[in-house]
Amino acid sequence: MKLYVIDLDHLALQVEESPPLMQWSARQRFRMRQFIEAEKAEKWHDDVDMASAFDQDPNIIVMRFRYSVEFLHMFNMGYQNYSQGEWEVARGFLLRAKDMTGVVDGPCEALLQYMERPHEFIPPPWWQGVRDLGDVTRAS
Repeated sequence: MKLYVIDLDHLALQVEESPPLMQWSARQRFRMRQFIEAEKAEKWHDDVDMASAFDQDPNIIVMRFRYSVEFLHMFNMGYQNYSQGEWEVARGFLLRAKDMTGVVDGPCEALLQYMERPHEFIPPPWWQGVRDLGDVTRAS
């Protein structure tokens, strides 16, 4: 199983002042829907390279700034060891990654909590690299 994720710090974005509320006519709403559909169709076009969008979009750049290559490698090594059942090794990597961004990383904390309670960093005999989402509890 492959898991694709991306870390984004949405709190790093500046919130723009919203313009005063305006009354939209039926014609304006129709034109806005057309505009939004055209924008969406443009993003789904085969020529769009989403990887370059992540390198060029100023908002994505701001949201990604907190996550260094070192952090991404450390978390990835921790996650790989977690999924392979090497929980003591995973613990070390995830503990190092947890505070590397200047704030506690939620995914690191959640994996560490799951491995610690009730398992004491020993994978259960049935472990196959994933857990039932019914087991997920929100880290406090």
